[in-house]
Amino acid sequence: MKAQYAKGRVYAGIRRCTKHLSGAAPKNEFKVLRAEGYNRIGEYEKAMRDAHEARAILPEPYSKWAARQIGIAMAALGAPDSARHWLELSVGTNDNNDTWYRLGLLDKAAGNHQSAFVHFDRVLQDDPDHVPALLERGACRALLGDSTGAMADLDLAVQKAPRDPVAWNSHGFYVHALRGDHRSAVADYDRAIKLDPNYSYAFNNRGWSYYKLGNKDKALRDIRLAGKKRPGNPYVARNLGVIALESGEIEQACAHFRNALDLGFTQAHGDEVERLAREHCGKTSAPPQQRPAEPVTPTPVPSRSNAPGRTNAP
Repeated sequence: MKAQYAKGRVYAGIRRCTKHLSGAAPKNEFKVLRAEGYNRIGEYEKAMRDAHEARAILPEPYSKWAARQIGIAMAALGAPDSARHWLELSVGTNDNNDTWYRLGLLDKAAGNHQSAFVHFDRVLQDDPDHVPALLERGACRALLGDSTGAMADLDLAVQKAPRDPVAWNSHGFYVHALRGDHRSAVADYDRAIKLDPNYSYAFNNRGWSYYKLGNKDKALRDIRLAGKKRPGNPYVARNLGVIALESGEIEQACAHFRNALDLGFTQAHGDEVERLAREHCGKTSAPPQQRPAEPVTPTPVPSRSNAPGRTNAP
């Protein structure tokens, strides 16, 4: 099943697991593998059901593998504290790097960039070719003010994975856009979009860089297209809200901010939109809703995805 999942044949793997679980003598270890498959396709409730059942009846290491699948599902469903609990319970198998990586993602989403850095660095000490961890460590370095270290990590990431659109998107955002070099950022986003024409996050980031370069029309075109490609991305609503606000369209801006909050912006990206809504929208702004945040990754790390495991540099 692992081999099938690695080749992208997730549904076939799930069917094989189900076959092994049927009959008079089901092989219950396949519940863990099926839970992994369900997580890979976004069926998080089914993943948790299988993983909880497996954990209740199977010894280690299966019980720890099951705990990891519960943690992955909880993170994707917007419950980071529960996700952390289950992921920490899963430590102690031969796949600890995946757990450290996901714990790093949780810390980074919570704004704990130093703690996240430690987790990603731990992965890279064991596996220097783990490109997703390299991208995330570079992002943490950028967010901690270490622009030289960030550039070193992200330059190395695109060298190791020159055909990975996520690498180019993160390079554009953390190496160039955060330093105000939006022309260079656009060039990186162009590379990401050429590699994956449906990559919503690169369109959203390119749109924001166009806006900072003074091209509002191109900015809105790209950001709206990003929203069509991935309607659940709260950063699209954030960007549209800021552009509307700076254009004097207060009512429209507040509608976008409320949408961003409803889509889980605070859980995934911090309290910026809450602050903007309080400052500019008064009583018209709704409090943040506890809706599931965007899955954070990508499994081990499927490409071109925003599920647990990939940085998308909002």
